[in-house]
Amino acid sequence: METIKLDHLVIAAASLEQGQSYLYDVYGLEPSHGGQHPAMGTHNSVLKLDNDSYLEIIALDPNGKKPNMPRWFNLDSEELQQKIKEKPRLITWVARTTDFASLKKQAIADIGTAKAMRRGNLSWQFGFSNDGSLFYSGIVPYIIQWHSQEHVSRAMPEKNYSLVKLELLHPEANKIKKHLLALGLDSNLVELSKNSDIILKAHIKTPKSFIIIS
Repeated sequence: METIKLDHLVIAAASLEQGQSYLYDVYGLEPSHGGQHPAMGTHNSVLKLDNDSYLEIIALDPNGKKPNMPRWFNLDSEELQQKIKEKPRLITWVARTTDFASLKKQAIADIGTAKAMRRGNLSWQFGFSNDGSLFYSGIVPYIIQWHSQEHVSRAMPEKNYSLVKLELLHPEANKIKKHLLALGLDSNLVELSKNSDIILKAHIKTPKSFIIIS
């Protein structure tokens, strides 16, 4: 049976400058430059966490080209773009597997269609939703299969930031739990609860404080 592990958290921003300034001004976090995603017309900044995981700020690349398919993370949504103009937001998370094809067979709900992606010397398979929308409004993760043996976060600057918990709240929590169990979720960092509102919260410990990003 294939399993999935939390890989990274996704914060959508109106621009990388806005996202980086927000994380520093509000939380004291200092992301580093990531790179461009030519196939998606996006770019990112990253922040290393423990347990082979990281936080990603992603935004439309002003120098990029619009792809001939919906962008990942619902970034083509006018509603989302209006929300992130107000402030960057934690919108979803990504989980990794070692065999996307096998995972798709054991899944009881959609995990998307795997497409080959590349950023610089990094390459991976990524599960895209058909219309670009988030899975269960971001509560269910996108699935990634890295092609590198060593996790990408190990090359990021060490910050001594620790992800304590990813808190997920959704009205259909019981249904989502069955889906995640079928995917073999292997993480005690993910806490799923039923709630009338859809909320994601990342609880992070830094050398100086304990913060919650939503």
